[in-house]
Amino acid sequence: MKNTLALSLHLCADSKMKSLNSKYRKINKTTDVLSFPLHLDLYKSKEKMFFAVDHLGDIFISYPRVKLQAKDFLITVEDEFYHLAAHGLLHLLGFDHERSMLEEKLMKEEEKKILRKISKLKKRG
Repeated sequence: MKNTLALSLHLCADSKMKSLNSKYRKINKTTDVLSFPLHLDLYKSKEKMFFAVDHLGDIFISYPRVKLQAKDFLITVEDEFYHLAAHGLLHLLGFDHERSMLEEKLMKEEEKKILRKISKLKKRG
């Protein structure tokens, strides 16, 4: 069993996000976060398989979108960044809110769990 998991996290401009979104999703506009998993549906896998993985994949986050959405949602840039990073991580693990309403609900619940843990760590900080 491995002791660590890795992922790559990229902060980028809207132009890069638009390019990635166009190329890989055929949507010719920017977005806030994109994930490129190296493995599919890890959260549904047996624990042995999950911990045999070295690298989960790549998360791209648009920094301009982070700032804009933080302002729109009346939260800090840091909190919006954490939200998008958590969202991206869940996609790397195989969650997909576009699959079904049940999957969307499950993903939102998992996001909340991650964000609660981050909040607790920040308070201890």
